Amino acid sequence: MEGYRKKEEVLKWIDFHENELVELLRDMVRSRPVNGALSETEDERKVQQIVKERIQAMGLEADCVPVDLKELEAYRGMPGFVSGYTDRIDFSGRENLYTRIKGSRGGEAKSLMLAGHADVVPVENPARWEYPPFEGQTAGGFLYGRGTVDMLGGIAGMLMAVKALKENQVKLKGDIWFGSIVGEETGGTGMLAFSEFLRKAGISVDAAIMGEPTNLQLSLLCRGILWVDVEVYGKTGHLEVTQPHWSQGGVVSAIEKAFYLAQAIEQLNRDWETRPDKNHELLRLPCQAKLSKIQGGHHHSSYPDRCVLSYNLQVLPHETDEKGLGTATKKEFEAYIAGVAAADPWMREHPPKVDWILEADCGEVPKEHPFVDAFLKTGREIMPDMELTGSEFHTDNEWPKRLAGIPTVNFGPGNPALAHNDNERCSIRQLVDYTKIIACQCMDWCGYEEE
Repeated sequence: MEGYRKKEEVLKWIDFHENELVELLRDMVRSRPVNGALSETEDERKVQQIVKERIQAMGLEADCVPVDLKELEAYRGMPGFVSGYTDRIDFSGRENLYTRIKGSRGGEAKSLMLAGHADVVPVENPARWEYPPFEGQTAGGFLYGRGTVDMLGGIAGMLMAVKALKENQVKLKGDIWFGSIVGEETGGTGMLAFSEFLRKAGISVDAAIMGEPTNLQLSLLCRGILWVDVEVYGKTGHLEVTQPHWSQGGVVSAIEKAFYLAQAIEQLNRDWETRPDKNHELLRLPCQAKLSKIQGGHHHSSYPDRCVLSYNLQVLPHETDEKGLGTATKKEFEAYIAGVAAADPWMREHPPKVDWILEADCGEVPKEHPFVDAFLKTGREIMPDMELTGSEFHTDNEWPKRLAGIPTVNFGPGNPALAHNDNERCSIRQLVDYTKIIACQCMDWCGYEEE
């Protein structure tokens, strides 16, 4: 009964401190932690300062792990370190933060890591937001703002869960590690650096929770992503003047050829929809090649001689090679582009250029892992309808497993469909329930001294 009462005290404390939880998330949103590689004026430093102050206010040490690309050179060419992209990113001053809450039994008891990324994506058009994206306003039971879902809400809930345990003098048997990570939105280099630190330090953790949005369902995997640009060529000339056929020295519209190519790629997507290797039982949607940007043309009265199609390709864990790379998917896509080009007389002589920009990894924890059953048992005490799912997007859950042997699940507040969206918002009720579940997971997985 003592253990039950202690857990009840923690849950009541979290309910009583709901406003503090909301204010913490609001402060994090207001710090405008746009990924430093995606903004000329903003980065994660201010939000990391907020996290640091919160850690120190609990009487814990807040330590830093910088992202030093020279130290990560061995991983060049792997997810998180793409030549020509990652090595152009400035990580100076953008450091990972972590702390350790020591358990009473040390290595004799199970340990747990709580982690999440502190960076958010930019806001394309603030005018389309119902509430300003970096003010953290509340309305209708939601807190609005960039990052509330992806994934400042997860970090805020983790911090408050740790505070709830400390304020209620819960004496955990196993260690709790907490990490606030930079650079996830540009490939996961921050988590690569943090995982390398864990590996070098010989730090062993039995399981980890990544606070990505899952609508409070337990996600056992994430998909990897490949960013690719396909550059299509044409031949320019005056658009208002009758032009001869290109074989006679005339013009070719690069945009028209790009549209032809884009339509052909949709046929590839239809093939992928039903292929077993492009689907997973925990995901609703198959892997696809999704068009995200089109760039082309240089003058209103000229035929475009260049058009670039930017795609996002998703990859499942079973498709990757020993380095975590989607090599087979890349080769298939390149061969498909070559085949389409070969069927067009112009593109056969002027083939499109395929340029791979970024690769972010994917990971999976098997259903049979002991942490999965333990997590569901605890989580369903608060969320009886909690089920297993998968994350359709990239998260940072593979590098901890690959480098430090830490199986990592995704679990967080917020609807994933609202991530990167106008009017991004997180349910305050979910945020509170999430904090409760995280606190209880720490108690049940790590164990605690019953006084």
